[in-house]
Amino acid sequence: MYKAIGKYSQAEELYFEAKNIVEKTKGKDNPTYATILNNMANLYKETGRYEKAERLHNEAIVIKEKIYGKEHVEYGYSLNNLGNLCIELGNFNQAEQLFKKALIIFENKLGKENVNYLNCLVGFADFYQRIAEYGKSEYYYLQAYAVWQNLKDKNDPKYGKFINGIALLYKSIEKFEEANNYYLQSISILEKKEPLNQSNELANCFNSYGNLFFEENKFNMAEAQFLNPSCS
Repeated sequence: MYKAIGKYSQAEELYFEAKNIVEKTKGKDNPTYATILNNMANLYKETGRYEKAERLHNEAIVIKEKIYGKEHVEYGYSLNNLGNLCIELGNFNQAEQLFKKALIIFENKLGKENVNYLNCLVGFADFYQRIAEYGKSEYYYLQAYAVWQNLKDKNDPKYGKFINGIALLYKSIEKFEEANNYYLQSISILEKKEPLNQSNELANCFNSYGNLFFEENKFNMAEAQFLNPSCS
């Protein structure tokens, strides 16, 4: 709760207390202890204390390997968490290898028609877009798009955000027609679900859509997006 409302010091104190209690009563080699380490690592990541976060993520991975082995989904979750941290540290090669291992685990154990596999695909697509490997990003985005059709509510704002990510990708590689189509999908979803003037996602979508028109030298259309009430 404290972490969710930004009270990180209080959250850290509670995590330490819980960690000490579990260590004394159950020892370190149990799932609860590993979960606490993971939660603490995420707290440190959010507050920019990356070295502490990395140490705790690695410790959680060792514990989960002992308990579950390297083929279990819980082990995959921990690999994925460490991969996300590696992105913040700029360790892109390590992040890529961790994501690949996690994706294989989720596919083997959960199958492709599974939300955790889907989230891993989206994470991979976002990762490759961040490091400007656009061909790989497109590959994973389109895989995720296909899976999402069967798994999730396509009116969910998260789907709108996901679609916006694909639009950004196509804008980056100057596939403007494809970008336009995905922006329109994203805006349609977000306008239905997000309150006007209260949605950062919708405002970001209109701004990005405006930038698309700007890059195509369609300045009047760009201005119309920038002046949308959601952006104010």
